Amino acid sequence: MSKFFIPYDGENPAAVDIKGHKLVIVSTSAEEMLNGLQSLGGDHLEELEVSEGDSQALSEIAAQVNGGVVLSPPGVPVDHMLFDLERELPWVQ
Repeated sequence: MSKFFIPYDGENPAAVDIKGHKLVIVSTSAEEMLNGLQSLGGDHLEELEVSEGDSQALSEIAAQVNGGVVLSPPGVPVDHMLFDLERELPWVQ
């Protein structure tokens, strides 16, 4: 079983828009997510437990925002992750 922490704004996953990419940033660390919650547009975190082989759980989160899900690497602050994505992702029209 894996635990993921997902930023939510009200009842919906909080997504950021980076160069036209709509993304939900998730992490395995609640502390890292709480430190960057405001940057992600969230007002609280929700925990998602995913069993081995369950590829649908995160896909459903992506579908809710009509975008994608990015797993933040352990130990990388959310603000750094957002900066790196802004620098690396190509523009989408």
